[in-house]
Amino acid sequence: MIYITKSAQKYIKNILSSKKEKTNIRIFIKNLKTSYMKYGMSFCLKNEIKKNDIKFKFKYFSIFVNKKISPYIKNLEINFVKNDVKSYLTIKAPYIKKYNKFNSIDLFNKIKDFLNLKININLSKHGGKVELIKITKNMFAILKFSGGCQGCSMIKITLKNNIEKNLLKFFPQLNGISDSTNHIHKKFSYY
Repeated sequence: MIYITKSAQKYIKNILSSKKEKTNIRIFIKNLKTSYMKYGMSFCLKNEIKKNDIKFKFKYFSIFVNKKISPYIKNLEINFVKNDVKSYLTIKAPYIKKYNKFNSIDLFNKIKDFLNLKININLSKHGGKVELIKITKNMFAILKFSGGCQGCSMIKITLKNNIEKNLLKFFPQLNGISDSTNHIHKKFSYY
C-alpha cells in the first residue's frame, strides 16, 4: 500500500536517528474531502499511536496511518529528491483524485470564486477577465476570456504559467484546463 524508495528510507532513518528513541512517521491528510486536500508527514511518538492506526513496518522505522484515510493512500509513493539547491521528500498519491468526491456544483462555485478573487484581480489591470464556463465529466475546467484578454498576444503564457498552474494546485481533482475563447484581436485586446 505504501512504497518508499531506498533513498527515502535512508533519509528518514537519518532524520529519526536524531529524535527520541522509538520515534516513527505518521502520514496524514489535511482538509480531507475538500478541494484543498493535501498529504503530509510528521514524527510519531509511541504515545501518539492510536487504536485505529494502521502500521506499515519498514526496515528501520514504521509508518502509521489513521484507518479512515486508508483508501486515499493506496499505492502511495514516498521518494527522496536531491538537487544542487536542496533535498526533500515527495509524496505521490495516485488515488487522491479517485476518492476525493465533490459536489460538482460546489466545485464549480469554488472555482468561480477563486477566479474572481485570485485571478481576475490581476487580469483586470489589463482590462481582462476570465470566467468558468463548465467542468467536463473528465474533470477539465473550460474557461473563456473577455475584455483585454480576448486576442491578447500573451494569453497562452498567462493561461499555462498562471491560471492553469494555480487552478491545478488549489483544485487537485481537476485533470486540466481548456480555453474556449475565440482569440481574435479586437479594439481592446491587450498587448
